[in-house]
Amino acid sequence: MGGKMNIDELVDILKIKITELQILEQERRNTRIKSAQTKLKLERLNKCKAIVIEAGVNTQGELKEIIENIITTALQSVYGFKYKFVVQFTYDKRDQLEATFFIDKNGLLLEPRKDTIGYGVVDVCSFGLKMVIWVLQNSRTDPIMVFDEPFKNVGKAAIPFVSEMVKKISDMMGVQFIIATHIVEMVEKFWWRENDTVHIIEGE
Repeated sequence: MGGKMNIDELVDILKIKITELQILEQERRNTRIKSAQTKLKLERLNKCKAIVIEAGVNTQGELKEIIENIITTALQSVYGFKYKFVVQFTYDKRDQLEATFFIDKNGLLLEPRKDTIGYGVVDVCSFGLKMVIWVLQNSRTDPIMVFDEPFKNVGKAAIPFVSEMVKKISDMMGVQFIIATHIVEMVEKFWWRENDTVHIIEGE
C-alpha cells in the first residue's frame, strides 16, 4: 500500500469535507438571514428617524412661533416695528439641537452675545424670555410673577411704553406682575391698585 490511502480513508475524508461544506453553507444562510434582518431593522429605524425629525421640525416651528411672538410683541410695544425677535434652530456635529437668538433691527440680524445692542432692548427681551419660559413649563406656577428692577437700563423716554407693554402682556397672558423699581415714571404710571394686574412698588 505504501503511502496510498485505502478507499475507506478516502470515504471518511469525503464525509468530513461534506460536513464542513454543509456547516459553511448553513453559516452562509444564517449570515444572509441576519443581513436581511439588519437591513429591515435599519429601514424601520430610518422610518422612525424620519417621523421623529418631522415631529421635531413641527415642534420647532411651534416653539419658534411662541418665542418670537411673545418677545416681538414686547419689543415692538416699546421700541416700535423696526424691531423683531428671531430664533434660528440648528444641529451641531453631535446632532444636538441648538437655538440662536437674534434681534432683527430693520432687517439687520444682531446677536446679543456678539453685536452691540442697547441694554434697554436686552432688558425687554429678557422680560419676554421669562414669559416664554413660564408659558412652556409642563406644570406652570401660579400666574403671579415678581420682578426686581427688570427695566433698569431702559431710557426714560421709553418708560411709558414699557409700562403699557407690561400691562399688555399681563392682559394677554393672564399673569399678574409685581415689580419693584426705582424708576419714578413707572411708579407714577402704575401704583398699587386693588384690582389691577400690574403692581409697581417703589424700591428702597
